[in-house]
Amino acid sequence: MRKRLILFIIGVALTLFVIHIFGLDQTVAAISQAKMEYIALAFLMQLVIQGLLASRLIVIAYNKGYLSFRNAFLTTQAGIFVSLVTPIAKVGGEPLKIYMLRQFFGTTKASAIVAVDSFVEIISTVLVVLLAVIFFAPQLGAHLLFTFVLFLIVIFLILGVILKIIFTPKWLGRIINWIVRRISRFQNVDNKDYATLFYKALTTLIKDKKMIFTSFGLSFFIKLLEFMRIWIIFLALGFIVPFSTIVIVWSIVIILLMIPWLPGSLGLVEFGGVSAYILFNIPAATAASAVVLDRLVAFWFVLLIGMISIYVSKQNGLIPKFERKKDITKVGTQDGIGK
Repeated sequence: MRKRLILFIIGVALTLFVIHIFGLDQTVAAISQAKMEYIALAFLMQLVIQGLLASRLIVIAYNKGYLSFRNAFLTTQAGIFVSLVTPIAKVGGEPLKIYMLRQFFGTTKASAIVAVDSFVEIISTVLVVLLAVIFFAPQLGAHLLFTFVLFLIVIFLILGVILKIIFTPKWLGRIINWIVRRISRFQNVDNKDYATLFYKALTTLIKDKKMIFTSFGLSFFIKLLEFMRIWIIFLALGFIVPFSTIVIVWSIVIILLMIPWLPGSLGLVEFGGVSAYILFNIPAATAASAVVLDRLVAFWFVLLIGMISIYVSKQNGLIPKFERKKDITKVGTQDGIGK
């Protein structure tokens, strides 16, 4: 915890330094003159996005059992929070999601649900980046085009490795056993062939065409809302940005978020985002102001939601309060969690 706090402090300091490079006084002045009604709308849109992420989880889990919107929201937000505060790794919240869903679906089905949710998010994001490259290639320039192509190649290679793991029982068993060991730190876990059960649950989910279509539809709609949020933030600053510029810079930020860095990619996203907007002839102060406001909405606000979600989840028993394992095991057995 102390290490994460130190890294966060370093990240905030680095962010302030980056904004200072682009003009701290001008950025503060631009933000102070922003239209607050548009900023409020951006926050509202982000809240809708978080709700849609929970809705996607419900859609994916639908044929495996009932999942209330409240529990889906708490699970997605808690998982996002852990991923955001975890340095280097960007999927630190996935085991927590599995743990929380395990109470409703069991370990194997919960793992399959989270895996499909992650795949849908990754693939939909990659497809949007790919479309950005295809449709806006003339605006990218040689260096940016090369970066995008390299990013897509790396992502497809990673997806290939993930699929290889899933369809290789020995490798899949090691991954599932690692997840089970992490969960067993907090709850009693029965001795089962979780890799085989996970594979069966995952293939059943993938065969559900209606679920796949709906979850991808929600994912693309979420991306559209993200583009609209950025556009509204620029509008709050009195600047109208072409849709193509927003999509391209959003894609660049996605690439930056994939790079192992400080929690939330603090400093890196700010520098890369502002620099990218400047390349598209947006004034430095406006670009810096837009990035700061967007990060306030899409990162710090989401972090706050996740923090509250973890607190509520602990109060409701979805996440242990760091009691001794034997006490947690008793709770899990009483609730039928160890089944």
